[in-house]
Amino acid sequence: MDCLHTHFQTRRLLRAPLLALWLAMPALCAAQTLFGVGDPTGAGAVNANRLLSVNAATGVATNIAACPNLSFNSRALAISPVDGLAYYFEDDNAANPQLNSINPGNPLGTGCANGVVRNTTLPADIQRATFCPDGRLYASSDTAQFFEVNAATGATIRTLNFTGLTTGGNAAGGGDLACASTGDLYITSLTTTGGGNNNHTLFRANAAAVQGTASGGNVAVVVVGALGVATNTNGLAEVDAGLAGCAAAPAPCLRTSSATQILAINSLTGAGTVVGNHGIGDGITDLGRAFATNVAIVKTGTPSVVLQGQTVNYTLNISNTGPGVAASVTVTDVFAAASYANVAWNCTVVQAGTPTLVTTACAAASGTGSINNTVSLSLGGAVRYSVTALLTSTFAGTLTNTGAATVSVLITDTPTSNNLSSITTTVMPAARLEISKTNGTNTAVAGTTVAYTVTVANYGPANAPGTVFQDPDSPGLDCIDVAFTSTPPGSVTVSPASFTISDVENTGVTLTPTFPANSTATFRITCTVTATGQ
Repeated sequence: MDCLHTHFQTRRLLRAPLLALWLAMPALCAAQTLFGVGDPTGAGAVNANRLLSVNAATGVATNIAACPNLSFNSRALAISPVDGLAYYFEDDNAANPQLNSINPGNPLGTGCANGVVRNTTLPADIQRATFCPDGRLYASSDTAQFFEVNAATGATIRTLNFTGLTTGGNAAGGGDLACASTGDLYITSLTTTGGGNNNHTLFRANAAAVQGTASGGNVAVVVVGALGVATNTNGLAEVDAGLAGCAAAPAPCLRTSSATQILAINSLTGAGTVVGNHGIGDGITDLGRAFATNVAIVKTGTPSVVLQGQTVNYTLNISNTGPGVAASVTVTDVFAAASYANVAWNCTVVQAGTPTLVTTACAAASGTGSINNTVSLSLGGAVRYSVTALLTSTFAGTLTNTGAATVSVLITDTPTSNNLSSITTTVMPAARLEISKTNGTNTAVAGTTVAYTVTVANYGPANAPGTVFQDPDSPGLDCIDVAFTSTPPGSVTVSPASFTISDVENTGVTLTPTFPANSTATFRITCTVTATGQ
């Protein structure tokens, strides 16, 4: 029978999880820029070829000096929620006015550039334009007829007619049209024959009718109320809620322009109030503003406590609650080589959202390593990244991983506090330790010596810091000496450095500094046999 009892233990340092302190960013709605088109030189609206920045709170408009002249004079401007560009139609009495775009830049006015001119099949004198939050572009002239236009090509997609829009005089239709965050279309128009400055009224067309009516069909409008302000209105746009003259949220907040002023319009009553003089030449011919997105990312991870060399599963859920579509969202998640040995991920659509010009999709369905991928999100759309991450055999402690989802710099995303999401995992040291012992004989004679070889192996995949080897004294043996070697040579040292057989038998010997994976520690113990008999 074996009369030697061998014992070893591993002392593992469990690092207490660190408390992640979050600096919660206030969920403030970033103010969106209200743009206009006009002539800051005072040369007349016929030369309305400059992009303007308009302060919706004060009415003051500023020429964006860094932006070049528009490709042509325009009275119809709209800001795309898809790409953040300002689209404008040619102010020309000839048929088929042209369509172009200009990059308003970021920061505002930096790097502005006109796009490529697109030819349209529209009738003459397009004076109104607006984008809806679903990405569709609409334009109209001085009539009750309006059009859905392909912003990329200039082609007419649908021709529609307003019914219930009371017009009169040679300014039939009058005013402007603008889509709100709700998708409803608002129109300012004359309501008495013969024109005049006191008869502009606000109308509204339901979003479902605007979106769902087939080409050639009629879209009914309802009267909201008279502006009651002695001025002709030109541009119309929704602005940030809560500004003076607005209806209480969640009703849209509207601004309109005249020859000299910016006015607020209450979207529930139609009542108009003067905000202030805009100070632009002979007037602002149109107003436009993009729709914000609300892109959010939520990251989870399991398990919350894991051993070195094992696997953590992450999920990243990215969604857009609008009101604008999110055509290009960059999703990033960095998996550092010091912590992760191998990472694989896939991206799937979990919620398509409502049908818009933007389809919810992943640019790449799968990949390895860190994530730097692009997704598109319709209104209410959501995608999910599923990540399988194999940890290295060397990292231990608190592992914090952060995913991010960001939109184009030309699009306002609000709030920004939900664009980052982190998950923390506690990684504990892990190793597979085995011990074996042999003395090379089956019999021993009293008074002779026997040499025992004890091998402690760490098969990993992690290091085993703090491993203690102990071989307590056993009856029938008087152990007198011990020697130590390691494989690979020098891979393992011991503490105390000059240990004795007493240390081995009583307190144990610590294998330092890390007892690396795929290494062995060998102890050769020489003992005198004191037992007698069989």
